[in-house]
Parts: sequence; C-alpha cells; structure tokens
Amino acid sequence: MALYTFFLRRGDGDATSFEMHELSADSAAADHAARVAADHASASYVEVFDGDRQVLSMPGACHR
Repeated sequence: MALYTFFLRRGDGDATSFEMHELSADSAAADHAARVAADHASASYVEVFDGDRQVLSMPGACHR
C-alpha cells in the first residue's frame, strides 16, 4: 500500500484542498482521482502524488 496525496487545484495552480489515501496501486489512485474530480466541481484539475513522484494530473469537473 502506498500513501497518495490528491491536490485539488485552481486554474492558477494553487491547491484549494488536498486528501491523502492509502491505496494499493497507481490504477486505484487514478480511479479515486476521477471520483475526487467529480465531487469537487470548482477544481480546475487534480494532481496525484506518491511521495515526490507525480502519478497523474487530470482535468477537474469544471473542464469536462
């Protein structure tokens, strides 16, 4: 299990909030990121990190 950090960011790059979750793999983090993005309509994008390693960046609900 890895500890993933999910940053919800505005268009200017500032993080409006973050969540941390222990998940089994990057694929589980990607699935969770999609749910986080859908739940936070004001987020421009969501970035996911495993420690210092960026796992992914995906558009938020306001850009879909």
